[in-house]
This record gives sequence, C-alpha cells and structure tokens, in this order.
Amino acid sequence: MSKHRVWQLFIAPGEEDEPLPIDSSPWHNGRIVRIPKEHWQLILNFAAYFDQEKTQKLDDYSYAPDNNEYDYIYASQEELESLLVFMEELNHQIELAPPLVPEATEEIPDEYENEEHIRTLKAVASVFRESIRLQQPFRAWID
Repeated sequence: MSKHRVWQLFIAPGEEDEPLPIDSSPWHNGRIVRIPKEHWQLILNFAAYFDQEKTQKLDDYSYAPDNNEYDYIYASQEELESLLVFMEELNHQIELAPPLVPEATEEIPDEYENEEHIRTLKAVASVFRESIRLQQPFRAWID
C-alpha cells in the first residue's frame, strides 16, 4: 500500500508567468513553492528551539485558518519582515546544525541535506518578499 504524500504549498502574488526572484531549485516553479509537508514540519520543529512565537506565526501562515476561498494569507508587512529576519537566522542555525534528517525513516523518507532545508526556507521567504513588494496577500495550504 503506497502512502499518499502531503505537500505544503505557498504561492506568491503576481503574474503567474513571472518566476520568483531566487535561484532555481526543486522547491519552486514559477510562483509556486511546494515542499514535502514532513520536511516543512521538521523545519518548524527545529525553529521552535529558537523562537516559539515566530515559529507559531510561520505555522499559522502555512494555511488559511479562516478557510477563505482562495487560501489567502493576509499578513502585515511588519509581521512578514520580522519573519524574514527570523528565517535568515534560522538558515544560519540549520547550516551549523547536525543533519536534520540523519537517516530516512517511514515518516521522513528523504535524507535531504541541511542545504535543501535552507533552500526551502529561501523559497518560502521569496513568497513573503513578493507579498511585501506587491502589497498583496500570498496563498498557502496543505495538499
């Protein structure tokens, strides 16, 4: 029996054919960031050691809690800027940490190097930056 993979998605506002302003990676295509949910949760669990309040905000921004029709996340520029600073600090901490996935398990079948987790955070950060730049909400949901 195969297990259905669950994904965390973020979509930046803006024109669909305009790519995110970051280096190419397997974690984004166009304006869409798509991360295996278990890896996003792993990052959030790691982040909680450094700042539980900001980690909770990242988790809150992972889906539209009011179940609005288009999964819009309405965040203030100040909140997003604060999270961007936290995400940069988190990238540095992940870089210094032992492997977040030391070996594959049934729950986390991929042995991604920490650099891949940093790349996922950078992709999510680019969505937040585009939301600030365009002064529009981004979209997020779990699929």
